[in-house]
Amino acid sequence: MLGRIALVSVGKVPNEHIFYSPVLLHFFPNNSDIWTNKGILLIKLKNYEDALNAFDKAIELNPNNFEAQMEIAFSYYLLGEYAKSYTLQSELLKNSKISENVRKRIFFNMGTFEMEAGDFKSGLYKMIMGGKEIGLWTPFK
Repeated sequence: MLGRIALVSVGKVPNEHIFYSPVLLHFFPNNSDIWTNKGILLIKLKNYEDALNAFDKAIELNPNNFEAQMEIAFSYYLLGEYAKSYTLQSELLKNSKISENVRKRIFFNMGTFEMEAGDFKSGLYKMIMGGKEIGLWTPFK
């Protein structure tokens, strides 16, 4: 009934998946979350430009869709535009309305960016602490 349906592991957190079907957009074209899920699926398919368009649509429909804003920054990182990605995430962190989950994921992502830029100590700290916070690994005993 829904046509082709994708249940995609986003690969960032164990057992975290997104649900997307093009038919959903047909019936719910103004649903920001469906556009965000489409963008995440397009990232998994390495179609970064179309992912950016999907995230832009999600934000147009809901300017407070911080997940989509974070994914835009991640898309720019994947496109090799590290400075733009870092700046977008830094600006997003200043917004007091973002969820704690998005804040933790940005913290982790920024660690990756800092390591890429040569700030190994700060980057590694953010990756370890951020990864722990979002459930990528448990602390050593």
